[in-house]
Amino acid sequence: MEKERENILKLLFGQYPNEEGFHMTSDNQAFTNKHKGDAINHAKTLKDKEVIWAANPKQKLSTEEVAKDEGDDAETEALVARYKELFGTNPQKNMKIETLQKKIAEKEAEGK
Repeated sequence: MEKERENILKLLFGQYPNEEGFHMTSDNQAFTNKHKGDAINHAKTLKDKEVIWAANPKQKLSTEEVAKDEGDDAETEALVARYKELFGTNPQKNMKIETLQKKIAEKEAEGK
């Protein structure tokens, strides 16, 4: 069932690359974030009522992709690495250098 879900999500993200993710019911029905309520209601009709969130892996970029997009590779790579160290995840793909710097500074200030 898990492999089937992975295949469904792969197809969905291929067809809808701009979706943040999908709410998946235990029978592998997929619902966009806009239709989360429908997913919950559908799950109520099932034996396994769990609804999981499957985030789009392409919504976040790797260190290399962010650096390539921004131009200043060394600075961007260092910022992305620091962000990942502080937050445990890559920054959003559309995050600007200034925003990265601000979020890093805020997180570092919290730690003091």
